[in-house]
Amino acid sequence: LLLRHFTVDASQITVVSAREAEREISLANGVSRFVLAQLDRNNYRGILAPLLAPGDVFLNLSSCVSSIDVITLAQELGVAYIDSSNEV
Repeated sequence: LLLRHFTVDASQITVVSAREAEREISLANGVSRFVLAQLDRNNYRGILAPLLAPGDVFLNLSSCVSSIDVITLAQELGVAYIDSSNEV
């Protein structure tokens, strides 16, 4: 859906997911960079930081997670952060 509405090359996208099945979906849409990982409070920095650079856009499509730490990481790295989740 993202590729339909924005001018972005699929080679610029990295999908991080805990579900292997999403690799096939990514590949079917031309996104070849896929990281299979279950993010948690102990590992998210080590997994995400090497994937992000100043000027990047981090689009968080996860649900029911606390995003405060990820937002802080994005700010530290100079990355724009967009979140699709509503937290309560």
